[in-house]
Amino acid sequence: MIHNLINKRISLQLYLNTFYFFEMELFSDASYDSSEEEEEEEEEIYCQRELDYWELESLLDSRGPPPIVGYLKKIGVVALRGCIIGKLRTDIDRVVDPSSALCWKSFWSGDTYEDTSHFSYEDWDAIGEFCMQMCDCCVFEPTIEHVRSCMIYVLQLGKFVCPPPRCIVPTMFYDVSR
Repeated sequence: MIHNLINKRISLQLYLNTFYFFEMELFSDASYDSSEEEEEEEEEIYCQRELDYWELESLLDSRGPPPIVGYLKKIGVVALRGCIIGKLRTDIDRVVDPSSALCWKSFWSGDTYEDTSHFSYEDWDAIGEFCMQMCDCCVFEPTIEHVRSCMIYVLQLGKFVCPPPRCIVPTMFYDVSR
């Protein structure tokens, strides 16, 4: 019985050695040239978001924003891309003062605006041109709605609206311990 086990063990070892030999023959390829692999460079694939960031960085480096929205130089490209691809907005009244909102509406309708405003027509035009170039970086053939929405997001980042006054309650008239 032990003799049979030893014979089976030797046969198994021979079988495994033979298998290993055939396996090595299958994997060893004399025609394989390792220099071919080194010559072939892998294409680096980037997602659209990364490409958009690079386009925006290039725009900021080459042109820069108009002076009225110069704060955009300090804001990262992630926030700028958010201004472009965010939900379309039309609520200019929430991001600029009422006089500037009326100037905005008359600018887009083609009317003249006689009152004083924080923004002139030239400012709106410069902001619109820059936002159009930003939209070109991230959106294929942007519409005027994209540009207007981007302008509103950009103006919101600048905080052109004064915050509403807070009601300050004097504490000397009220017992704070209650």
